[in-house]
Order: sequence, then structure tokens, then C-alpha cells
Amino acid sequence: MGYEDMTDAQILEKLLNADEAPIPQRTVFIKRLGIPVVLQGISEKQLAALRNKYTYTIRGKRGGPDTKEFDSENFALALIAACAAKPNFKDEALLNKYKASGPEEVLKNIFLPGELDQLSNIVYELCGFDEGVEEIEEIKN
Repeated sequence: MGYEDMTDAQILEKLLNADEAPIPQRTVFIKRLGIPVVLQGISEKQLAALRNKYTYTIRGKRGGPDTKEFDSENFALALIAACAAKPNFKDEALLNKYKASGPEEVLKNIFLPGELDQLSNIVYELCGFDEGVEEIEEIKN
């Protein structure tokens, strides 16, 4: 039976057990370093917490309105670190070696910008952006 034939009860059952669905995971090989990196998706709740951490309020000047600023560069690094199942970029040995305050600094020191961009793209895919939803039928005007 395909998804087209699912009853409301079957759909509800799937939703009730959604927390048991496997978390998407992918292993990528960083050729330059000769290491595998295992990445996995995270929940919307974890993603929202990271977004909030990297969103800053800037006070308006002379009574002007406050504005929000998003630190997209450090957010992307934090997202990669949060989704890295292996290696652990928070490891004390890495933090000490690179004199880093956190895994984001470790990532900046180890990877090239293009490698970080590729890892970021994979992380977004694993979190459900770009795939995971299938169009069933096209809506016509």
C-alpha cells in the first residue's frame, strides 16, 4: 500500500510515532585531511535555539527603534558543530590545540572555506531543507 491509500488513522499513527523515526545521517570523507565526518540532522527546537543564540538586538540610536542582527557565519559553524556526530569538535584536545573557545573556532582553524560551505549544505539537507518532502500532485490555476 502506497502513501496515497493511507487512512487518517494510519497517518495519525505515523505522527504519534514520529519521534521514533530515524534521524538522517551521512558520512562524508574530507579528502584533504583524510578523515570521515559523520553528520546528522537536528530538531527544529535545537535549530531554533541556535538561531536565537546568534541573533542579537542592536539598540537604536537616539531613541530610534531596536534592530535584530543575525550572525550567519558563526551560526553556520555552530550548526555544523551541533550536527557533527563524529568527530567531536568540542574535544578538549582540539580546543587546546587551536586555542579555541568553542567548536566554531576549531572548525575555522581546520577546514577551508569551501569545505565548510559543503558541510553546511549537507547539514541543511539532513535537517530537511531541500529534500524529504515529496510533491503528490501539482496544483493547477
